[in-house]
Amino acid sequence: MSHPYAIAIIDDVVWYNESGMRPDALVRFDPSTERFQSWAIPSGVGIVRHVWVTREGELLIHQSSSNRIGRVTIYPSD
Repeated sequence: MSHPYAIAIIDDVVWYNESGMRPDALVRFDPSTERFQSWAIPSGVGIVRHVWVTREGELLIHQSSSNRIGRVTIYPSD
């Protein structure tokens, strides 16, 4: 079962972590198209507890159990 956590919004698009999945997944939801996309987080383990949006419009994610920080570069969708 999915457990949405660590939510951020960039340009009206919602980003969140599915913490009930293994590996955890990063999910993108675009309300204008009502479309979801998801990507497995490469480090695999560790619940994402915090998400920050950078000045450049990227995401910084923190996995609490592995104590890792990752940067997610957001590319414009076609």
